[in-house]
Amino acid sequence: MSMVRYRLFTPGPVELSPSILHDINQALPYHRDKAFKEVFERAEDSIKKVLLTKNSRVYFFSSSGTGAMEAAIVNFNRVDDEIIILSTGVFGDRWKYIAERYRLKVAYYTEEWGNSLDPERVEKFIKVHPKAKNVYTTLSETSTGAVNNIKIISQIAKKYGKLLIVDGIAGFGADPIRMDDWGIAGIVGGSQKTICAPPGIGFLAVSNEVEPIIEKSNLPKFYFDLSIYKDFLDNGFTPFTPSITIMLALAGALEDMASKSAEQLWDIYASSYNFLKEGVEEMGWEIFPKHPSHALLVLKADNNTPSSVIIERIRDREGILFANGQLHLKDKIIRIGIMCHTCTDDLNLILNALKRETRLLYEESIFRHSAVRQITYR
Repeated sequence: MSMVRYRLFTPGPVELSPSILHDINQALPYHRDKAFKEVFERAEDSIKKVLLTKNSRVYFFSSSGTGAMEAAIVNFNRVDDEIIILSTGVFGDRWKYIAERYRLKVAYYTEEWGNSLDPERVEKFIKVHPKAKNVYTTLSETSTGAVNNIKIISQIAKKYGKLLIVDGIAGFGADPIRMDDWGIAGIVGGSQKTICAPPGIGFLAVSNEVEPIIEKSNLPKFYFDLSIYKDFLDNGFTPFTPSITIMLALAGALEDMASKSAEQLWDIYASSYNFLKEGVEEMGWEIFPKHPSHALLVLKADNNTPSSVIIERIRDREGILFANGQLHLKDKIIRIGIMCHTCTDDLNLILNALKRETRLLYEESIFRHSAVRQITYR
């Protein structure tokens, strides 16, 4: 097996700090022991602090964030229910694909990729679907870098008597979200992005006010059935053997996050994003999303050079890895994770790598134009 020779600057999974690697290498506690219960409770308390909620419970799954998304579908709905999906990219669409597997009726609304949800159009869409009970959307769309105004979307959902469930996997701790104040029914998270832990744990924060709705859900489920988890949660455990090593790392990473207030975390990410934005725009790069999340920086690739070429050159020359676009955005954008890279050294590493690449693209452009002039002259 070849060794990885680059640092991750992708929008998940992320670079792991020495302290997190240390947590992974601890001796395993038994998952029914008091020692593990304390780990579990530390993680839940930290999540609730970052989400600004006291009126919720947090359910953990040994899965990616997609598993927690599935839990949010199968526990909030009944057979033949209609739901509304508000999508701005790949991960907004994932709500749709999960719901369709359970044969729910899906009212699907989407924006052009790179755009955020337009509240006026969203309200018109919700208004013409009175039978839909729940609304699903995304805080920060990792595939485009766009952030949605969840406060406004929540107000619209409540106006029409619908519950709002949010994929907060990418924006957790980076972009503002207030679970209790904004009346959000459920928020999905994952270990491998802004939390700065290894992949493998998904979680779902559920408002206590909607627990009765969950109890009435009759969609088929077993591993993601919250009614099974609920009794174990009262005692500080999960019903099935969890990913203990990742849970240890998750609890430590979450405590690091929760040592600051949610507002402080948002300010740190906003400052880091703006520092990068100013630097790349001075070089001539264009930001792709119109309303960007602060969790990642998404650039339009050079018109003459696919982003895969740019990413590979930076990986091989600088030893750091950025991410390509997905689906129809492949080779058109470059996605750079700010997740876990808010220190000045890391931000400058990003800028310096892009500065050298910008120079290379400029030199290639001169060569191309010169070649064209020679051909035309002849």
